Amino acid sequence: MKKLTTFVYVTAAVVLSGVAFAGDTHTPEEKVKMLDTDMDNQVSLAEASAGGKTNEEFAKMDINGDGFVTVAEFRAGKEQAPTAGDKKDAGSKVKPQPTSGEPTGQEK
Repeated sequence: MKKLTTFVYVTAAVVLSGVAFAGDTHTPEEKVKMLDTDMDNQVSLAEASAGGKTNEEFAKMDINGDGFVTVAEFRAGKEQAPTAGDKKDAGSKVKPQPTSGEPTGQEK
């Protein structure tokens, strides 16, 4: 019976993960609730993996590096994420300027 219950929770997490992590309208509380199969109010790497997230994606969400993603971390990640319509400003990168006499690689 315990294996069946675990299977049901993991399956639900996988099904709902696209909704939980995609650019959606769910609150951080709803995201944790959808993925938190052991009901401890945080998402572990195993739960995130069952939800389709890679280790790298989980590490980005786990801001404090404790192995769990909490509501606060989902909220912080949402605040840092670009909003719809934001574009990366390629012109904002500062390119190093050579000092006089150094070749730039653009000589003709």
